[in-house]
Amino acid sequence: MILVILATLGVSVINVAMSTVISRDSTTSALEQTLTETTKLAALAAQNMISTYTLTVAEIASSPLLSSQELTPDQKQEFIQTKVDAYYMRFGGMTDANGHDPVHDTDVSGEPFFQAALEGNTYMSTPYKEGDEMFLVVSAPVRAGNQVEGVVYFQCDTNLLQSIINEIQIGENGDAYILDKEGTTIAALETEEVYSQENLIQDMASAPDDQYIQQLGAIEKKWWQGKAASEGIPIPGTIPITSRAMLPSPARMAGVWA
Repeated sequence: MILVILATLGVSVINVAMSTVISRDSTTSALEQTLTETTKLAALAAQNMISTYTLTVAEIASSPLLSSQELTPDQKQEFIQTKVDAYYMRFGGMTDANGHDPVHDTDVSGEPFFQAALEGNTYMSTPYKEGDEMFLVVSAPVRAGNQVEGVVYFQCDTNLLQSIINEIQIGENGDAYILDKEGTTIAALETEEVYSQENLIQDMASAPDDQYIQQLGAIEKKWWQGKAASEGIPIPGTIPITSRAMLPSPARMAGVWA
């Protein structure tokens, strides 16, 4: 999935009498550099987190217990549950090659996490929403020789991504968030943006007169197109700066604006 970590800084403009005048351009340039470095570090932290979880689940999937023809589905589930408990996950299960989880009597054959694992890939999903709760799904193929015989999948807290965003320090008026490949917010300093699954790119069509949505949505569009978007967000009394970084592993983007 490709993650984009977006961050924006809202840097207050204060008129202070000084013997040496620092130009707005030089100040903005320094802030842009700081913001770019912050965004890249956040993206690296997110990628490391994703890699840790996908590698862990891939290692679980490689256990000979899961590919054994002698163990029942319930016995395999007991092993999976030990991993759920050990890694503080929400849930774990295993399907056959058709996407049926016999222990939980669930068919996940239509889910992207199953389809990706069936093709031999480890996978971390974008968040699922269940009532007031949200979670990620990490999956991996269970092989017997070179043949994929099933898929293990685990539900993990979205706090994995949220904790990375919460560490970003960007001032009083700034913002930082992660979007999925559709432009939906999946982690943000303002957590309401996550629970409401805010998508400014989609909101542009329904709110043509909202200047904030139109300008930030346009910037996010450019980010996804791989273009720079130096124009800022219209927050009174601030110097508007934006930055973004892309991550592999289903399309996600992280951004910051200041």
